[in-house]
Amino acid sequence: MPQTSSKLVWTPLQSEGDIGIYKSGKNLKIVLRRSKNGNALSASMLTQIKECYQKATNDDSISRIVLTAQGKFFCTGMDLGKSTTAVGKGEESASGAFEQFTTLFQTIQDSPKVTIAAINGMCYAGGIGLAFSSDIRLATANATMALSEVRLGLCPAIISKYLVREWGLAFTREAMLSGRKISMAELKQIGAVHGLADDEVALNVLLDEYLVNLSNCAPGASKMCKELAQEAWLRGGTAEQDAAIYKVFKNMMGPDSESAVGLRNFQSGKRSADWDSLNHRAIGSKLSNITVVHHNGVYNPLPVVTAKLDLKQPLFNENRKSWEPVLERFQKALQDVTSEGDERSQRIHNERGQLLARDRISLLLDHDSPFLELASFAGFELDSTPCASLLAGIGKWASVHDLVSYPINQGGSWNEFTILKHNRVTQIATENKLPLIGLVQAAGAYLPQQFRVFHRAGEMFRDLSRRSQRGIPSCSVVFGSSTAGGAYLPGLSDYTIFVKKQAQVFLGGPPLVKMATGEVVDAETLGGADMHATVTGLADQIAFDEFDAIRKARLWVQSLKPQNLYSSFCAQPLEPRYPAEDLLALVNTDIRKPFDMAEVVLRIVDDSRVSVFKPSYGKNLLTCWAEIHGFRVGISGNQTPVIHPDEASKALSSSGFVIKGSKAEREAIIKKGAQFVAAVSCSQVPQISVILGSSYGAGNYAMCGRAYQPRFMFTWPSGRCSVIGPDQLAGVMDIVQSGSAAKKNLGKAAKAPSSSYKAGIENFRQKVEKESQAYYTSVNFWMMG
Repeated sequence: MPQTSSKLVWTPLQSEGDIGIYKSGKNLKIVLRRSKNGNALSASMLTQIKECYQKATNDDSISRIVLTAQGKFFCTGMDLGKSTTAVGKGEESASGAFEQFTTLFQTIQDSPKVTIAAINGMCYAGGIGLAFSSDIRLATANATMALSEVRLGLCPAIISKYLVREWGLAFTREAMLSGRKISMAELKQIGAVHGLADDEVALNVLLDEYLVNLSNCAPGASKMCKELAQEAWLRGGTAEQDAAIYKVFKNMMGPDSESAVGLRNFQSGKRSADWDSLNHRAIGSKLSNITVVHHNGVYNPLPVVTAKLDLKQPLFNENRKSWEPVLERFQKALQDVTSEGDERSQRIHNERGQLLARDRISLLLDHDSPFLELASFAGFELDSTPCASLLAGIGKWASVHDLVSYPINQGGSWNEFTILKHNRVTQIATENKLPLIGLVQAAGAYLPQQFRVFHRAGEMFRDLSRRSQRGIPSCSVVFGSSTAGGAYLPGLSDYTIFVKKQAQVFLGGPPLVKMATGEVVDAETLGGADMHATVTGLADQIAFDEFDAIRKARLWVQSLKPQNLYSSFCAQPLEPRYPAEDLLALVNTDIRKPFDMAEVVLRIVDDSRVSVFKPSYGKNLLTCWAEIHGFRVGISGNQTPVIHPDEASKALSSSGFVIKGSKAEREAIIKKGAQFVAAVSCSQVPQISVILGSSYGAGNYAMCGRAYQPRFMFTWPSGRCSVIGPDQLAGVMDIVQSGSAAKKNLGKAAKAPSSSYKAGIENFRQKVEKESQAYYTSVNFWMMG
């Protein structure tokens, strides 16, 4: 989209091809970009515009749509090219064109969103249909229109009904018969154009002002206004019109309507409201907790739930204090895993003119945007390197998934945990259809661990190949020497960027070549950026430095066609009504102490709005619907450490099925629990598992533990995960071994357990305790953080 004096900031959702799509707040802009052909509407353009409207129809983050164009034409209508036009090709072609244009104009007219046509230049035929099936028209003063079809032996058939409605019968008839140019001043005089600007820059300013003004108009009320105008045109003066008006009247006067908010604003002295910024929290507090308005202007049936606990009581202060040593340890561990080596190594790296891994990531992502780092604790405190020599995560920049080698740790070579982490995060990127960018500077396998590395390393190359086969794009940006396996990363990527005088890619470096062949060759000649750009073709782009490489990588992402246009229209998230800091007061680090899962949920879901499922059945298991970051989700959380049969029937738990003797067995806990596990196994929706306390045994399976392949699995620092608790498991082992010893000594007096026996049981308990802790499970990739 060309630079203009637009005051609104438009984010590109689709910036390539004949149609550009941009978004600013609740405004969506569709830009015709086929300027060399007068922005004539091809079949694919007609389809894209219609689909964009259809997707926006139920998207509550969009209230208004702008139609405009690049170049000196707004739109010249149907494509009349020799190979593309339907003119003169018979009934079948004519029928197809009629259907496409008719459907598009009808879709624009019937859309619940307000459409503004910003007419930047000359306009003919179907382009006039685009403008006058829209609700509001703004134009440059020098723009013109002409119904010139009559001069080609045609007539404006499809658009005639819109012109008669908007221009009036007499004006339309004369314009159709004469085919003359019509000025915007004429159309403004008859009320068919609603604003004029001196030039295209002024038109953008006028458009911004109009959009800001429309943000004071309630989206639901705007939809009803469109319906009333349509009814007046189609059925004016009839009983059908009266019935339609009554229906609209009832809707707008309802107790849960937008008018309830507007009336309260009016009674409080406010004569207007910024409906775009009004979220469902602000509106809901003015209406009631029964029916509420979502922040995007659509009524949301999820009720606000009020927290019941007084967090000033001593119990909750005790809980807060219990977290102090836990969080202190966590911060220290986090500092260790995010280190990029010692100061000397970092200094040498920087003196080469190279950026550290985390600096590369920060430049790649949008400014001040979040970055969800994954598997930070991979290999923590083992014979590995911080973060497993690999920084990985999901960034807010076209939902890019990034993989970055730590080049100063063992030369960026891959140890056992580097491979495991690379394979897991690549799987995440593929499951979620995310573009993948690798910031590469890798020396291949870490040879002292070759046995543990080699047999799994091939999976990363296999997965990159499968991504390409499925059309999920990958890009490698090579910053330095990438040898052996490291050379295959750019080799198997869909797009590659090499940094000049830094990137060197080869299977074997100069020393290996000399040893194998006797040839003496320098690294640049063997595998430098220039060689790969001019000889092998491996390098798609050459960057002058690392900053230029990152800029080119960002441009690559912008060139990608969104996998799902609707995903770009996600609603803006709302913060919970209660602060996240309350969680430390609600939950004690002692996992044996109970807490109220409902209170936890209120502090993580959007605006603390929850709809509880089966609240009177299986009360120890909370099951509910809510929204998180604008997405509707189902939530299950156990209120007690065990699951009873009715709760197993109801949903999930994280800490294990209750073992409660014959009564539980007679109540079919095995059958109901197994059905529960089967339901989780066969679920078709993405699942995210979070461990807050303990997650033991079959309950872990039912709660979609790692074996059941949730998209993500996270744990609190206090979380525990194993077959059963350490104390219980040690107790079981004690009983088993004591029983075994008793059988061997039948008829003999029982001996007191020896100190070595007790020490063995205690060592076993401590081993299980360590292996169940959050750090250990994260180190070994059972958790992603």
